[in-house]
Amino acid sequence: MKKILSVLSSISLLSTISTTTISCSNDESGYHTYKNQAYSSKNDFVGKKDTISVIFILGNDWILDNDFIIITSLYIVKDGNEESVNSNIFLYSDPIKKDDEKRIWTMIVSYNDKSSEEDLKPIDGTNYKLKFSLYGADGSWSSGLWGSFGDVEFLYKDLPTY
Repeated sequence: MKKILSVLSSISLLSTISTTTISCSNDESGYHTYKNQAYSSKNDFVGKKDTISVIFILGNDWILDNDFIIITSLYIVKDGNEESVNSNIFLYSDPIKKDDEKRIWTMIVSYNDKSSEEDLKPIDGTNYKLKFSLYGADGSWSSGLWGSFGDVEFLYKDLPTY
């Protein structure tokens, strides 16, 4: 009887594992996400020579199958509220796609040394948020989750003077 129970429990366990494996195997990438997500290398931007590395994971297949342009919007975050700012004080490099994985992209955010006099200057102790949106190569906007490439929030700090 013990042998029969152990055989039945082994069969039950194997069938559960194989069912789980088969049901998840249709996701080729292994990321198991349909959202686009952005992650930054740090939360503080210290001084005008600093940079922040950003990695994007694209979970949406629609984006991967189309040509797109990335547009940024800058916001100042105060007390949980976001205020849109029309300024080019931060630049980002062209996104680079990882060679062997079309879902992973990287870019560098830096200070714009060539910003005009009309542009806002970074303020010490201010939280900024860069939102990345996707536009089709033809200029059409992709709404909803499809249009959001993610966002990065960071605290700007002036370099300490001694």
